[in-house]
Amino acid sequence: MSFIFDRKVRGKVYSYRITGYREKKTGKVKQKREYLGVRNPETGEVTTPRKDRWAARNSVVSGVVHAVDKCSSANRLKETLALSLGAGDGGKAFALAAYCATEGTPMYLYENWAHSAENLSVHAMSSQKVSGFLRRLGENERGRAEFWKLWSRLHGRNRNLVFDITSISTYADGLDMDEFGYNRDGESLPQINVGMVYSDCPSTPLGYKVYPGSVGDVSTVKNLLHYLKHDLGLPHSRLVLDRGFFSVANLKGLDSAGYDYLIPVPSGLRVAKELLMETEGSFNDESAYFEFNGRLMAHAESSRDYAGAFRRFHVFVDFQRRNDETKALLAKLKDVEDRFEGKDFGTVEDATLFVESVAKGTAKLYRFRRTAGRFSIRRDSAAVHERAKRFGKIILLPKNFGSEPLPLLTDYFRRDGVEKFFDTLKNEMDSARGRVHSQENFDGRLFIHMVALVIHGEMTARIKTNGKPVKFKMAFPEIVSNLKRLKRTYSADGTSVLGELTKKQRDIFAVLGIPPPE
Repeated sequence: MSFIFDRKVRGKVYSYRITGYREKKTGKVKQKREYLGVRNPETGEVTTPRKDRWAARNSVVSGVVHAVDKCSSANRLKETLALSLGAGDGGKAFALAAYCATEGTPMYLYENWAHSAENLSVHAMSSQKVSGFLRRLGENERGRAEFWKLWSRLHGRNRNLVFDITSISTYADGLDMDEFGYNRDGESLPQINVGMVYSDCPSTPLGYKVYPGSVGDVSTVKNLLHYLKHDLGLPHSRLVLDRGFFSVANLKGLDSAGYDYLIPVPSGLRVAKELLMETEGSFNDESAYFEFNGRLMAHAESSRDYAGAFRRFHVFVDFQRRNDETKALLAKLKDVEDRFEGKDFGTVEDATLFVESVAKGTAKLYRFRRTAGRFSIRRDSAAVHERAKRFGKIILLPKNFGSEPLPLLTDYFRRDGVEKFFDTLKNEMDSARGRVHSQENFDGRLFIHMVALVIHGEMTARIKTNGKPVKFKMAFPEIVSNLKRLKRTYSADGTSVLGELTKKQRDIFAVLGIPPPE
């Protein structure tokens, strides 16, 4: 049995509910008092000011979610995900990718983040549900392929396309393509190779292919051309490739496929050595020097028949890089000579192994001589000169015979963006090593990370473009950290208020080219 008891204190009427109960141990009847609130003397309504004001009060992260949402609406990412995966899975994929792009923490922590992010709590998933969603996404090969096809048509046509490969080491079991191969991170683990197609301007991933871990760069071009034409619908773009893809067979394949291309020549090839020898004297004319990105450069050309066609090769020298590489080599040679002095070796093989252990690749630059029962070394001046001729040199081969030097350099160095994407994928998105235990889960997880790279790339491209004139120098993690501090607070009556914008936050929204939230 209970009743309401009112108590007047200093003009206010405080209301309590009194409930009677019998204590089990003693059998005595006692009362429990529960505070209900303050009674309005005119209406008789009881309210609990402190409880109503704070218990239902809720703060959510607004700034960073607003930035991701506006940038991703402008490039039609959210729309493309919904078209290819359906509205439900498209929304989940976007929310999970936004988390990966801005947080860089494991996916099992996603649920708490989604509940604290404005307008994304509807997509919150427990760790178990995230795993199930990734598996379902991995099984939906058609939906994933449709997304990249639609995305490439929006952002990849008539642009330079960069293609490069990285390796993802894995501890996982049950993957179809994990094998030992050339590991780009120097890890002794099985790996899966991932090749990314990337538009250099604006910078965004356009698609990717997964290869067995033992497959090298040079053997993937044939399948790449088929992927570009038939899966992404990009038959007439220009390919910018790394030197690892250079081979006679690949050049002929690119020619027959009708693609324009730009590819560097590996310095160890015979044709590269011939080109360096032919053009060495061309760099003595200071009047032909030019500046590129603040660096002093020179250029020479040489033409010849190669791989079934008459081609023009462009040789560039970066004098600052040449000077730095020369200093580095001389420092290695001095270290070798200092540590070699006073050592006893039984055979020339022992002496050679020691030199290689000190500085790999330098044994070929020495002559070994045994006198008075001890080995001595002397620099082979011809070998050192031959090595130094490569320093600071870049040999570029474009398909078009009349290509101009400066645009070639610009297009080639833009490909560095794909390396930055790979670094972001491995170091900022918890993807350095696969931790999944099924191929479907791996495929779904990789897709989410690639979509996260799209979000990351869109935001960083805006910052680079709009921030340069105003000398904006804030790094992406610092930008995210500042935007996460901007929160929206909801009160019990459903109204909300946005926190005060700081100057840094205003500057960030300005360089992103979007209005602040209201």
